[in-house]
Amino acid sequence: MSVSAGWLLAVAVAPAASHSDSVERGGTTYDVHYRAAIEIDSKTIGTSPPTRRSTKRCVVHAQMMVERTIAANGAAGGLTTVLPARKKISNVSHGQCRDQDAQARDLVESRADTIDAFLASAARDDRGAALAAIDAARKFATN
Repeated sequence: MSVSAGWLLAVAVAPAASHSDSVERGGTTYDVHYRAAIEIDSKTIGTSPPTRRSTKRCVVHAQMMVERTIAANGAAGGLTTVLPARKKISNVSHGQCRDQDAQARDLVESRADTIDAFLASAARDDRGAALAAIDAARKFATN
């Protein structure tokens, strides 16, 4: 049995899984950018007895998280926060978990619609918290 410790796959999903919005607050426009971060775990389950067909299969589990960055329009950097929203997805393939990067990419590609919908939902649900974060940062900056 092989188990991969949790590892982050953000590069493969970064181009497709992102959402941006602009917010006007106190006469300043802020860019609010949401990006999916996915933690992948894979595990080989089943047996491979020498006299029978193998029942080994690779189970890949992914936990999706959303990272929000708020920056003044055109400014570099910004305030980055990982949102509490989480969603789990999984995929099963025959055989051992050998090429974990490829299996993770397959999972992300096969569930791209689910990832995009989760990201859009998290962004929609976060609007009030994003406005509160902008107000708190503005208040802190003026004091």
